[in-house]
Amino acid sequence: MLDLPFGYMNEEWRELVVKLLETDELWIFQNSDDEWKALCGRVGIAVVRNGDVADGLITEMS
Repeated sequence: MLDLPFGYMNEEWRELVVKLLETDELWIFQNSDDEWKALCGRVGIAVVRNGDVADGLITEMS
């Protein structure tokens, strides 16, 4: 099997990428340690458009 970006989430990644505009920015985010300890942590990629989060992909959750 080929290695794919985001592995089993490759289809979600591809759906996100086709909606990107040329001026969009991709930001990686991660919640604080306290949120992880409280079992509400998240890691992912946010699509930032004109300073606002327009879309995203959660890649890990606690």
